[in-house]
Parts: sequence; C-alpha cells; structure tokens
Amino acid sequence: MRERAPAFKAAASRRTPNDGMGTDREMTELIEPATARLIVFSAACVLTLAPLIAAAVLGALRGNMKRRLLGGLLIAAAGPALLIMWTVYNFIIGRWGLDSTHALLMNLAVFVIAGAALGLAARRFRCRVGLS
Repeated sequence: MRERAPAFKAAASRRTPNDGMGTDREMTELIEPATARLIVFSAACVLTLAPLIAAAVLGALRGNMKRRLLGGLLIAAAGPALLIMWTVYNFIIGRWGLDSTHALLMNLAVFVIAGAALGLAARRFRCRVGLS
C-alpha cells in the first residue's frame, strides 16, 4: 500500500520564497544596528547643539543672553538623555528579548521614572534660574 504525503508537505511545495512563510529565506533587519546607532548618535548631537546655537542667536538678537543660554542648556540636555535612554532600552531588549512582557514592563518603569525625574529636575532648574 502506498503512503500519501501529508497535506502540509504538499502545501509547502507550492509556496514561493516570498510568501512570508520563511521557506527559503531568512528574515533580514530593516536597519543594521550600526546604522541605528549612527542615527541615534546624530540625533543626540543635533539635540545638544541646535538649542545652544538657537539660544545664542536669540539672545544676541533679543537680549537677555544669560536667560536664553540657560533655557537652551535645559533643552540641550535632551541629547545626552536620548543616548542614555537608548542604551538602557537596548540593554533591556538584549537581555530579555523584544517579545517579552518582562522587558516591556521594565522599559515602561525605566521610562516613567526617568521622565518623572527629568521633569521634576527641569521644573526645579527653571524656578531656580527664573525661566518660568
């Protein structure tokens, strides 16, 4: 008696390499990790330098240079914060994986705590130097 091939084998033979089923191709990343690091580093540099330059120009045009530069410095702190948060995010995802609920909750906690701490520090800084 002749054995019949299971239905899934027959269906697998009809698949094309691009049907999303992963038959003959491996999944590739949309952006290489080195490119992502370069983009984040570039954004951090722009977020650090642009507010300082804009504050200096506005201070020169409209007066009150010290106040404008302190405000620019406060906004410029977003650049290093971006790099730190990106590093923490990558560590958590690398440790527990992208599809882990534990990683999601860890990232949520880290970002909420960091956001609250930075917001309170910015408020205190603004009140202390008279930017409000």
